[in-house]
Amino acid sequence: MAGALLLGAVAQVHGQTDSRPVFVITGVDVTSFPDIQVTAFGANLGGELASLPAVLKEDGVEQPIVASEPATVGVATAFLLDASSNIRDPGNTGDARNVEIAKAVNRFVEMQELSAATDWLAAYTVNGAGDGFSQIADWTQDHQAVANELSLYAPEALPDSTPLFGLIKYGLDQIELAPVPQNLRRSLVVFSDGFDALSAVQIDDIVNRANRLGVTIHTVMVGPEAEARRQNLQRIADVTDGQYLVYSSLQDMEGLGSHLASEREQQRYLYRLTQAEPKTVEVAVTTPGGRTLRDEAAFPTVPAQPATMTIQQPSSGSRIERSGATPDTPIGELTPASLTIVLDVQWPDGHPRTFDRIEYELNGKTEATTAEPFTSIEFPIADLDAGNYTLRALAIDELGIESRAAPVSFAVNVSLPAPAPATEASAAPAADTSANDTGANDTGATPAIAEAVGESNAPANTAASSPTEIVLLPDGADTLQGSTWRIPIANIDVAYGSTASGERQLRIGDSTIPLIPAIAMISLIPLAAVLAALYFVRRRNGNELARGEPLPIYAGVTGENISTVVDATAYDLTEDATEAQPIVDFEAPASLHYVEGGDSLPKKLNIEGGREVRIGRKAAFCDLIIDDQRVSRLHASIQENETMATSTSKMKVALAAHLSIGVSCASTTAGSWSTATSSTSIPWLIGLNLRSLRRQARHDMRLIYTIFVQ
Repeated sequence: MAGALLLGAVAQVHGQTDSRPVFVITGVDVTSFPDIQVTAFGANLGGELASLPAVLKEDGVEQPIVASEPATVGVATAFLLDASSNIRDPGNTGDARNVEIAKAVNRFVEMQELSAATDWLAAYTVNGAGDGFSQIADWTQDHQAVANELSLYAPEALPDSTPLFGLIKYGLDQIELAPVPQNLRRSLVVFSDGFDALSAVQIDDIVNRANRLGVTIHTVMVGPEAEARRQNLQRIADVTDGQYLVYSSLQDMEGLGSHLASEREQQRYLYRLTQAEPKTVEVAVTTPGGRTLRDEAAFPTVPAQPATMTIQQPSSGSRIERSGATPDTPIGELTPASLTIVLDVQWPDGHPRTFDRIEYELNGKTEATTAEPFTSIEFPIADLDAGNYTLRALAIDELGIESRAAPVSFAVNVSLPAPAPATEASAAPAADTSANDTGANDTGATPAIAEAVGESNAPANTAASSPTEIVLLPDGADTLQGSTWRIPIANIDVAYGSTASGERQLRIGDSTIPLIPAIAMISLIPLAAVLAALYFVRRRNGNELARGEPLPIYAGVTGENISTVVDATAYDLTEDATEAQPIVDFEAPASLHYVEGGDSLPKKLNIEGGREVRIGRKAAFCDLIIDDQRVSRLHASIQENETMATSTSKMKVALAAHLSIGVSCASTTAGSWSTATSSTSIPWLIGLNLRSLRRQARHDMRLIYTIFVQ
């Protein structure tokens, strides 16, 4: 009855021929990615598959085929025995049908057209109750063992009817789960009488699944060939590109064995993967008759991982030295103008690949390499000034997978030669304290002032006149003949002499005082006060030395150090303090560091301002504030000097002073200033305010700071 139901369908199958062309993709091998191998099987193509033009596409995009070559891949074949009770009956050869089946498989092995290196065999049947299936021999490359198991197969009890289609479905399950390479040509050989009255499975379900899995089903009629039964077996073979045979002699089976062996040969296409997660691969071939056959296969998962990259050069924390030939070399002309960057690349998935590009980013600028060598580059750094910078690297490999290196930070240092030393002024002539006129009213006050002030301000350097000296000026203008002195404490000139008319005058700054006896006496009062203050300062210091009391850092500091010029090159080393400084690692060009005198005072005072920095207690008057009642509102000033000797050394000088006098440079001996290097001095002028003198009597404590020039 089942055979009668299939007549219409079988009539349609008979319209097909055994020589219809076949082309299927048997496997996609990604084990050597990014090199991908696609294997395909072809038959009845009108020529060798290797000679046919082929086109390969990945996700619909055509890819170059790197190589195309024949390859012996192998086959996986399962033998199915539709064993009902009539399997013990004689077959067409006279032997029992189960014996005929065993001899056929044994002949396949004897022909030695199958290879134990590439080909797999298995055998399955219906169980004795007819309601299930059992294994005769599981998948193995020991072909003789399968033949032996079939020879020993002699069931004692068998059902009268068997589920043929159910047995084929079971065989498809086993071949789909077989532990064999996926690209083997897979097939079933069904030995049956073609009768099925029990299967719940429909024949259409069988052939559709076989075609979806790429499995060929060969059918062999054992026993008499009844028409209805033949139709079942022949349709299954035709629709799955298999062969239908009637077992009449053992020689009939030899032809089937040779056909199975021929399917071991396939065509291998090699191409280069272009993305990490493709979905499909398609291969199309064109036959000599102009017919195009194509097949598509799902793409297996590619186990690709990002590359591991490390920036080897420059190393983290390193310093890049850039230099120029002259002190004013522009940044863009410093050398070197490029930085060598070297990457180390490792592939954790074990599959080295090439890169599409590697991008290097430094200081907001990106440079990319798109050709070998990818892992090194000369990066332009002509715009890099002194400072700290971070280098980053990003790579995109040929599969589109991104990899990033850990950032590396390094520093750039700029070295320029020091400017040529400025010409030093020659020493000033010795002071002439004698008056041009020896007339009356010569009280001797002026020489006394010269002596008092001159003793406390001896020349600081024998090679150049120090601004702290009292310099004897030449005779005044024609309107006043006499002598002139500068008193640095008040930054004023004092002149004494006679006018053209013979009138004696004393000029203090812009004020003129006629030297009549009464006025002369009055004018001497402030001078006497200054001399008295200087006397008490000298006396106090002398008493301290006599008592053995500790002095500030340098013993030479006294209240007589009215103003001091210390020469050096901080202007050249630190650049102009008024110019914009780099925001990276900014340091003040100079600073005051607390030593002693009041533990509540600031520990450090940065000298950051312009050419003159004023120190004192009153914020309205000063740039650096020392909040202590012992300090004057405008206590002292520090001025930067541009025209000093050249040096590249950092100097440290002690500023020790009586609190009432202010901050000044310490000296070890009169006229000699202490520095870390005797040939170099510091570019800050320390000027004191006369207000300090008025606090001398009320405060006898010392306030000591140290000046440090960067």
